[in-house]
Amino acid sequence: MGDPEIAALRAKLASRPRSDDYRQRRKDIDARGLQYDLAPDVAVEPVNANGVRAEWTSTPQADRDSRLGLSLPVVPRV
Repeated sequence: MGDPEIAALRAKLASRPRSDDYRQRRKDIDARGLQYDLAPDVAVEPVNANGVRAEWTSTPQADRDSRLGLSLPVVPRV
């Protein structure tokens, strides 16, 4: 049996309309991100990654020697 929280999240995501237009989809993703606040102990540091604006996020419990970089570019499908 699956995790009930994962099942609830999948149902929530599936219930939202999904535009075929990548510009609208980006607006929708940005709007959904604003629905959730960061935890109070999360630090956000603006950085420049070879000319691309980015952010480092960390918490007091984070292992500073283990880093993960994640890039999610919005690329239109042609």
